[in-house]
Amino acid sequence: MIIKNKMVKRLISTFLMSLLLASMMLVIGAGKVYAQGSVSSTSLQVSADGSDYYIIGSDFYNHFVRPTTVDLAKNKVVYNKQILTVYNGRIDKWKMSFLNQDSSGKSWFKFLSYPEATKGDIKITYTTDGINYSDSKPSLEQLKGYMVELLKPIVYPDDANNQENDIEVSFQLSPDTDYILSNSNLNKQFIPFSGEYWLQNYSPYPFFTDRNQLQFVYPDYSKGVMVKYVDEEGNEIHDPQTISGSKGDVYDASTDQYKLVLDGYTLDTSKLPQNSIGNFKEALQTVTYVYSKNPVVAADVTVRYVDIENNPISEDIILQGNIGENYYTDKKNIKDYTLKEVQGNSSGQFSEKAQTVTYIYKKNELPIATGKVVVKYIDTDGKSILKDVVRTGTVGEDYITEEKKISGYTFQGIRGNSKGKYTDKIQTITYVYTKNHIIKPKDELVNSGTKIINKTNPKVKNSSSEKSQKLPETGENKKRSILFFISGLTLITLGSTIIVFRHKKE
Repeated sequence: MIIKNKMVKRLISTFLMSLLLASMMLVIGAGKVYAQGSVSSTSLQVSADGSDYYIIGSDFYNHFVRPTTVDLAKNKVVYNKQILTVYNGRIDKWKMSFLNQDSSGKSWFKFLSYPEATKGDIKITYTTDGINYSDSKPSLEQLKGYMVELLKPIVYPDDANNQENDIEVSFQLSPDTDYILSNSNLNKQFIPFSGEYWLQNYSPYPFFTDRNQLQFVYPDYSKGVMVKYVDEEGNEIHDPQTISGSKGDVYDASTDQYKLVLDGYTLDTSKLPQNSIGNFKEALQTVTYVYSKNPVVAADVTVRYVDIENNPISEDIILQGNIGENYYTDKKNIKDYTLKEVQGNSSGQFSEKAQTVTYIYKKNELPIATGKVVVKYIDTDGKSILKDVVRTGTVGEDYITEEKKISGYTFQGIRGNSKGKYTDKIQTITYVYTKNHIIKPKDELVNSGTKIINKTNPKVKNSSSEKSQKLPETGENKKRSILFFISGLTLITLGSTIIVFRHKKE
């Protein structure tokens, strides 16, 4: 009976102790697991200096304060220890994963060291994508997490109350300050890591819960001062420098560390920044140094003007300047040519290499020119005696005119060239003719067609007949006409006088 009571008391004592331990674990945030034949807990503990560790979700210096607060100005390194504690019973299978990324896949820390088994008989594998694990260590920059697997069973009596860690994996992380600030993740509580663990043959459990939250703080945070280097057109000519500090502190960008001497440029002292010395503010400040480019003589730019067969049709133009300066070229208006294309950059910048800009022209096609020749036929008084003949042809071709036989006229002469080449001007060729005049004697009026033959010598023509058949010259005809007219007028006047005289006498 006494033995039975002792056993009951022992069971009650064990139960109360287990209940107390469970309560304690709930207070500090550990995950206590009751598996078949064992009681254990697993957690991630963090420390600011590597001495005092508290479960993540508690402050570095007081585990009653939540959440874990990482000061980006002070906590450059966070010490981590992932543990498994078996209080009693037996564990044959245990596996745990740790991923340095939150549930959305963002990594807020960087690995400073590889995870190391500081206690326990375990195997560690590594992952770069959070899915596939390998025995090979990647670079710390590529490392995303790891997996721990138990190699040897952990066994305690069923009534044991072990408080020592059976497995410890230690590693160091550093807050990725630039990433945190660029994503505006200050003073926000969240779970920074993810992972799972497997116990015996059970399904995996989430390793982190809402009790394991963390926040980043940055008292007196300043985005700093950016020192920029630009030319006179505002183009950056050197990588900017950044000055970091806390809000309110003094910065000095006027020293030689920031006022740089740059090859090929001269600092414009008339444009020195007014804020080269000042106080850090929360917002990013910019200090800008302006430089003028030192002139360097560039190679020439040759501007050519050629036809489609590359023959020059106008003088070349040579442009000169300094490297980096702009140059401009233009087409020329060239008589009888039309611009076809441009080879090379018609505008650009001078450089150390010679450049050629070629304007290519096509010769204008000339229309087929037609020449005209007008042939006139006139008498000696300038009167037209035959319709003009107009001849046309291509300029340069030959033309030929001819004398025409005109009844009652005798060709006298020609004005102009009877043959030649057509030109772009009208040419006039004039054929001049003399009118034929025939005067017959009185003795030939009866039988003008009878020829008088010398009876003495029939072979000898009668001189009077020969004279009568000889046509008078043109001038002679006019004289004779005037003489006949005067003689006729005299006879009429004389006759009229006689008639009047006789009439008065009667």
